[in-house]
Amino acid sequence: MWIDTHAHLDAAEFDVDRADVHRRARAAGVAMSVIPAVAAANFDTVRLLAHAQQDAYALGIHPLFTPDATELHLAQLDAALHAVPGVVDTGIFLGLATEVLVARADGSTSSLRRT
Repeated sequence: MWIDTHAHLDAAEFDVDRADVHRRARAAGVAMSVIPAVAAANFDTVRLLAHAQQDAYALGIHPLFTPDATELHLAQLDAALHAVPGVVDTGIFLGLATEVLVARADGSTSSLRRT
C-alpha cells in the first residue's frame, strides 16, 4: 500500500483531469493521498476535496505564502484546526508573543513586533 503524503490535487493545474489523476493513482496502488492546504483561502477546498475522494488533508500555510499571511489567517488556521475532532491544542499561541522572528527560504530573517 502506498500513501502520497504531499499531493496538491486542489491546484488549478488539475482542474481539467483531477478525477483521472486520482483514478490513475488508485490504480497504481496509491491507497490514500494527503492534500495539503497552502493558505487560509483554500482550507475548505482541500477539506472538501479530501472528503469527496476519501483522502486526507493537512491544514497550514505554506512557506511561500507566509509573507502574505496576516494574524487573521493565523486565527483562521487555529479555528480550522480546532474544528477537527480530537484536536485539543494547535501550538498556535495567538496574542501571547510581542515579537516573532521570521526566517525565509532565501535565508533572510526579520523581526515582527506587536505594536
